[in-house]
Amino acid sequence: MNDSLEIRFVNKDIRENIFKIDIRSLKNKLEFEGEKYTLQDGNKGIYIEHQLFSFFVFEKNNLQYMVGIHKKVANSATPEILVEIANSI
Repeated sequence: MNDSLEIRFVNKDIRENIFKIDIRSLKNKLEFEGEKYTLQDGNKGIYIEHQLFSFFVFEKNNLQYMVGIHKKVANSATPEILVEIANSI
């Protein structure tokens, strides 16, 4: 309970344009299987598609990050774009 922080950004004009990020301690991390990518710092991440969101999950500084985009707009946000976002964190 209360083991993560979730932040959602919703475009005021295009309600389906939702970006979210979940952050949790590695002691409470979730396990995923998916397409693997390497970040600029050498850390590995996983791209997964969920029921409503496409996510890129990675670990950095003892935290697990899940960066996601709603599937209705995911065709314009490729896995590579989510990796770029992850690289900026």
